[in-house]
Amino acid sequence: MSGTFREGKSWHIWLTVLAILVVGIGIYFYYTFFRQSESDVVESVPPDAIYVFDINNNSDFAGKYPYFSNYLNEIFALDALPAFETMCSKIRSSDSRFTISAHQYDDGIKLLFNLRASKSDFNNLLRALKIDQKNYTNFENSKIYSYGTNFQNMKFSYSNNVISFSTDPDLLKKAILQQIHPKKIFSNKDFQKVYSISEKNRKQNWLLINQESYLNYLKYLLKTETINDLREELIQSSWIGFQIRFSKNEIFLSGYSLSENIDNVIEQGNGFNLASLVPNNSKRFSRFETFATKDLSMLSNYKFPKESSRILEGLSVKELCTFVCKHDTSYVSLLSLLPDTNVSVLTFFAGTKVSDSLIRATIDNIYPLPEVFSTTLTSLVSDTLRWFVEINGGLVFSPSRDVLLRYRKMITKNEILSQNPTYKIISDAVASSAVREITLFNEPDDDYFSAILSESGTKTMLGHNMRAFSLSYGTSTEKDLIPINVYMLFQ
Repeated sequence: MSGTFREGKSWHIWLTVLAILVVGIGIYFYYTFFRQSESDVVESVPPDAIYVFDINNNSDFAGKYPYFSNYLNEIFALDALPAFETMCSKIRSSDSRFTISAHQYDDGIKLLFNLRASKSDFNNLLRALKIDQKNYTNFENSKIYSYGTNFQNMKFSYSNNVISFSTDPDLLKKAILQQIHPKKIFSNKDFQKVYSISEKNRKQNWLLINQESYLNYLKYLLKTETINDLREELIQSSWIGFQIRFSKNEIFLSGYSLSENIDNVIEQGNGFNLASLVPNNSKRFSRFETFATKDLSMLSNYKFPKESSRILEGLSVKELCTFVCKHDTSYVSLLSLLPDTNVSVLTFFAGTKVSDSLIRATIDNIYPLPEVFSTTLTSLVSDTLRWFVEINGGLVFSPSRDVLLRYRKMITKNEILSQNPTYKIISDAVASSAVREITLFNEPDDDYFSAILSESGTKTMLGHNMRAFSLSYGTSTEKDLIPINVYMLFQ
């Protein structure tokens, strides 16, 4: 009896093992054959990508690339793009979809191009390029071919309805292995969420950026302090997605970041009210909209000291802006605030050690800044603020009286930002209902812009020819997405 029982139990065990093997083999064949043949071409991108261009309209992308090639090569290392375009023009229409992904290697960024194609397309490519089909390298049941263009030598292979191209053979082998690997780039939840936005508009070209990896790449172009500033501005999620548009001498990126790591802000931005207090010749400005006390939690991402937050709360600040102007031979930073309409100079001094007699003795209506402000607001600018003036309903703070005197002359002459023709162009690219905006201007023979560039960055075409840069974003949406825009203007 017991022997019969053990025999029956043994059969159950073997049936269970067999079932597991069948399921495992089924999963293997699903991923190896059916899943890869039906998968999105983006799934062929290895998960360690620094960025991914998802090109849906190549006629627009390739048509504008020659004009912007110097800048795009410096920003995204797209040097291999002409070689890819040369090869693929033999077999595909201009609107065929493909991806460009960047991957970090010891000697810099390497590019991988993935193009959805049929087996007959691939055979046509071999014939068009006059490739000897017997001259290849075997790797993991795939054939790697080589072709030298006038631009660069490319390696390419075909697997699961995708042709992969790269100048680097190791990256191409990585792409081949990725085809049969069950872990895809969609395993990253942030990437999946951002990518789902791009799926809603397949007529546009998209750029998906791994923010931390890309900022590390930009170290060759920007100074460490600049990278740290951008990191504080941008790092809310690992991935961020943009639509790409080119127009004459402009590059415009419009997209979304995830807002899971910051508090939601219900109110929407109501425009740049402090623009009338920013001089026309400013080299840089950076502005917040704060709305109310509870919204000052936004500022915690920018390391504002608690004392600064308390002061801003006490003044019921609705908007603040820092800007940089040239004074004689040096650059100075100023701060402007838009307080509640009930705030006056006297209430501004309430509770401080500045006496009423000193206030009454102030000439030119330029007031000494109470010490509590001078120490706590230093983190907002690169200098110590010692004086302030009330003008057009706002408060403007400066390191010296002389700077404020010159500043006030410019403002009264209507030499303000809203009259700057370049900013009028930039303002059209600012994110809708923006609550945060950073803009830099780069005039010819001006050395301020070079202050944010690394030594190698100052030698780039980008550093010489960019005339303006703008980053702006709005409040989070019901789907925890933050609208974010980047704008670049070239001469």
